[in-house]
Amino acid sequence: MLAPSKVINNSNPRECQQTGKLNMITEWTPIEVAEFIIDEGWDSAATPVRWNVSAGDSISVHISGMSNESQQVAMLALGAWTSVTGIEFTFVNSASAAQLDFSDTSGGPVGGWSSSGGYIISGFVHVDQSWINTYGSGIGDYGFQTYIHEIGHALGIAHPGHYESGGTTYETHAEFLNDSWQMTVMSYFSQTQNTYIDATRAFVVTPMIADIHAAQLLYGDSNTIRTGNTTYGENGNAGNYYDDIIDASGPVTFTIIDDGGIDTLRLINTAADQYIDMRGGGISDVYGLVGNMVIYTDTVIENLYLGRGNDTVTGNEADNYIRANTGYDTIYSLEGNDTIYAQDGHDAVYAGDGDDIIFGGSGADIADGGDGDDIIETAAGGDEIYGGAGNDYLNGNSRSDSIYGGTGNDTLWGEGGRDDIRGGHDDDTIYGGNGADILDGELGNNTIYGGSGRDVLYGGSGDDIIYGGAGGRDQYFGGSGADEFIYQVGDNNDQIYDFQNDIDLLDLSDFSVGNVWDYATEIDGDVVFNFGNRDILTVEFITIAELSDDVLIASP
Repeated sequence: MLAPSKVINNSNPRECQQTGKLNMITEWTPIEVAEFIIDEGWDSAATPVRWNVSAGDSISVHISGMSNESQQVAMLALGAWTSVTGIEFTFVNSASAAQLDFSDTSGGPVGGWSSSGGYIISGFVHVDQSWINTYGSGIGDYGFQTYIHEIGHALGIAHPGHYESGGTTYETHAEFLNDSWQMTVMSYFSQTQNTYIDATRAFVVTPMIADIHAAQLLYGDSNTIRTGNTTYGENGNAGNYYDDIIDASGPVTFTIIDDGGIDTLRLINTAADQYIDMRGGGISDVYGLVGNMVIYTDTVIENLYLGRGNDTVTGNEADNYIRANTGYDTIYSLEGNDTIYAQDGHDAVYAGDGDDIIFGGSGADIADGGDGDDIIETAAGGDEIYGGAGNDYLNGNSRSDSIYGGTGNDTLWGEGGRDDIRGGHDDDTIYGGNGADILDGELGNNTIYGGSGRDVLYGGSGDDIIYGGAGGRDQYFGGSGADEFIYQVGDNNDQIYDFQNDIDLLDLSDFSVGNVWDYATEIDGDVVFNFGNRDILTVEFITIAELSDDVLIASP
């Protein structure tokens, strides 16, 4: 089963004075955008240019000449870049002592730098206080996005197109189809101004995926960004302002970068239908928005907790732990040894390669283990369970389930209900449980236990062992191969339909009755054993003489 994909293959026209032409012929990948915005996006400048720093180093910053509000938003925006680069910003009290100077009385918004020998020697960010008064300073406000954008310029990152100072539009100035805030905070185009992508208009609260690539091209990959066990979303511990993103005042878009640990996405407190792509480069729909969360290219998120909507999830190659919630959810777990709790609702789980564990919920679920030695257990609901390749353990529930073992030596349990269980390839062990079940070993040498209901038992093409089970009027079909039918005390009124003389074996050793043939009678071409207490076995289309050397009896 193929998983759906949105994997990636963004402030204002007043911010730069450049000219360009439309060359919007294809999508660009994040790395292609990154290469553009550190070089060609600067037009005639001698680029790329960068500060002579790397992760762990610092740039001195002057912000004390601004209003308290502007200082706060500047510090948050600087922290946004620290959170993806590892570069620190230290604050000094005079502009002359600073490498990077901020002001809120010099017009703008604008950001820039001066360089020498390929290195930035000074930079500036000017965002007038009136801009913040108009567009806000909180996380999720356009004023905050503006600061992230302008700091990007001061770090050596340009626009992703040859934009003009006024009248810039997606239709006439975009260089590539997916130029928007979803790709880069340096874009002029919101997600809805871009008519190619599918995303809700949302303000940027972190550098986006192409911006992070650009920063790493300039300053290196620090490999030190949140290396512990980090939780994003509710009850988060990512630090900086990441933990406040879910409480933003309006729609926001963000990119998660994480360099290690066992990490978790908690997206529980919503009834919206979410689409979560846990892969690097994946674009997700969270908290009722579309296309607003991006996972950085080499970031690995292991765990996911979902909300109450009808969610769709694509996992990644790690060992994922995914816990759904109420709602009709669809989960594609891909590679890795995954553990998935489907929870309530009519859910569908499609696991990939790896030894997976899947727990169904109270609805009528579909669970497919894929390749690997899987364990699948469902709860209440008439479920469809597919083991796939590998030696699987599949367990139904009290309702009527359909269970398919697939390839591998599987163990299949029907439990209660009227189950339809098919072993598939290889040597399987099948337990019907309570209820009137259909159990079919299909290929391989199978062992089949009928259970307490009125079961129909098919051995299939191999050398099978078939137990009728206590109670019920069971029907046995051994199929081809040398099969063994085991009829025991308390099995009730059963029938064997295709006993092969001198090939199959009938085991009556559970009956300590002396000579079993004293209880056998030929009736209408069949052999009928009547042991009393309603234990009656009929072997069709055979005589006592033919059957006599194919029966195992109790030792005297």
